[in-house]
Amino acid sequence: MVVAEVRLPLDGQELLNEAIRRGAGEAEMYLELARETEIEAYKGRVESAVVARSTGIALRVIRGGRLGFAYTTDTGPAALRDALAAALATAEVTPADPHLALPDPAAAVVPGDQFYSADVEDTPVEEKARLALEAERLALAGDPRVSQVAETIYSDSCRSITVRNSRGVNVSFRVCNANLVVEVVACEGESRNTGTGFGTAGSVRALDVAAIASEAVAEATRLLGARPVPSAKVPVVLAPRVMAQFINIAGRALSALPVQRGRSMFAGRQNQQVASPLVEIVDDGLLPGGARSGPVDSEGVPSRRTVAVAGGRLQAFLYDMYTGRHDGVPSTGNGYRSSFRTVPEAAPTNVYLAAGSETPARIIGGVANGLYVVDVTGITTGGANSISGDFSVGATGMWIEGGELTRPVREVTIAGNILELLRDIDGVADDLRFTNIMGFSGAPTVRVSSLAVSGSGQ
Repeated sequence: MVVAEVRLPLDGQELLNEAIRRGAGEAEMYLELARETEIEAYKGRVESAVVARSTGIALRVIRGGRLGFAYTTDTGPAALRDALAAALATAEVTPADPHLALPDPAAAVVPGDQFYSADVEDTPVEEKARLALEAERLALAGDPRVSQVAETIYSDSCRSITVRNSRGVNVSFRVCNANLVVEVVACEGESRNTGTGFGTAGSVRALDVAAIASEAVAEATRLLGARPVPSAKVPVVLAPRVMAQFINIAGRALSALPVQRGRSMFAGRQNQQVASPLVEIVDDGLLPGGARSGPVDSEGVPSRRTVAVAGGRLQAFLYDMYTGRHDGVPSTGNGYRSSFRTVPEAAPTNVYLAAGSETPARIIGGVANGLYVVDVTGITTGGANSISGDFSVGATGMWIEGGELTRPVREVTIAGNILELLRDIDGVADDLRFTNIMGFSGAPTVRVSSLAVSGSGQ
């Protein structure tokens, strides 16, 4: 079922014109329609299935250099006029700021339909449920040591967005994505371990159910019998899902607002070497299948591909209109709203570490003694600081000896600084993968020449 177009009783342009008549220097309307599905399978049946719809309209006005903002979920004419009145009223009490501005229309915008896959909306919920059940079945059948599938969740989201302002911006587009997560528990003797498989794509048919289930089984079973190792500073290989989480934190720190406030590890480092020459960090708002892709950002500025770090050198930050005016540079199309309930702020879209040319096997093969990390804990709950770059997180994985994966390892901590980690990367593989664990981000397998591993094993 398609996310239908909302026809406002009060025309969008009429609403903007009214804002100008009532004293706004500039005005913006942001309309968002969303349809989200979440299905959880457990023990061969659908435990829960939810389809949620929402509609919201946000209004921003700039009046005398002051920002006013309000939103409503009621699209009736009275509610829209009330929201406009509220936005104008808030502009009376906020501080004046010379950097506030809305964008002019762009000469060319990428067609919005390239980010939309009809099958996310057209696939019946019954088929999506069967997909989740099939993932659970495959995981259970994947290895006799799998005792249960703790969680199987299929989810998707389709949003229809219109951005319109008093300067002439008027863009509408739709974007969809689908996700599947499988978590299994494997047991052998006294040993018990969990493993997770994850997939995200721009369409339902692009999800590889068998590969996602297989990934969960492989992770759970290969870590059975895991034990700590002695504390040491050794080469560490980070699996794509792990490195992507560090890149997500780096992406937030590359956003212009924390940089301007001095609350970023990259503050004051522009045009400096901040990483290994092998490191290229990209933010791509036009990435096919990206969770935050679209022809424009939440302000109507055309999306683009920004290379923030090239050859290890920091060459660009991620800007929205406000932070761009603050630094005297154009927006990079990174004005992002988590929903219509928030004003846009500079933030990453789809940030990733670009793939290298080596295979993961060769990356691992270059380690005489070290650790291959397949999962980390605590990184999303304060274990990594985007201001200082310091991190200390729990890790599980495999010990590497003579370039080969040997015994499983758990109950260890890896610690250091993200900037130092980026500088010490001496191998980048060709297996770029994306994850939605902390927000959409991606990375390939990487090797770090030296990292502190703390454990109690002998």
